Amino acid sequence: MSIGKKGIVIGKVLVVEAVVSGVLLLLAAYAALKICPSDKTLNYYVMAIYAASAFVGGMIAGRSMETRRFVWGIVAGLVYVAVVLVIALVTRGSVASGSVGLVRLIVPSVLAGMLGGMMS
Repeated sequence: MSIGKKGIVIGKVLVVEAVVSGVLLLLAAYAALKICPSDKTLNYYVMAIYAASAFVGGMIAGRSMETRRFVWGIVAGLVYVAVVLVIALVTRGSVASGSVGLVRLIVPSVLAGMLGGMMS
């Protein structure tokens, strides 16, 4: 597969991950409004949203690339992490509030992306 086609696949993956994230964030916001969960519970919601978005992206990337699917799932997870970090940098002026926040972003995203690539 040529580099241009791989770029198009990664672009599609990013769009799908953004849509999944948006929908899940809206659902989490509604749940937070109705249930009023603790901050710890909201952190789990956010980690689950990261993982679900990367999982879907990994599935799409793995299905599209057809070889080394788990690697493309990892790439999908890493690209999702990069986009989240860029958005955080642009909107807040800083990346995260410590290394624990980064681990909570990177680990679920990369592992879920890899799992999605393997299951595609």
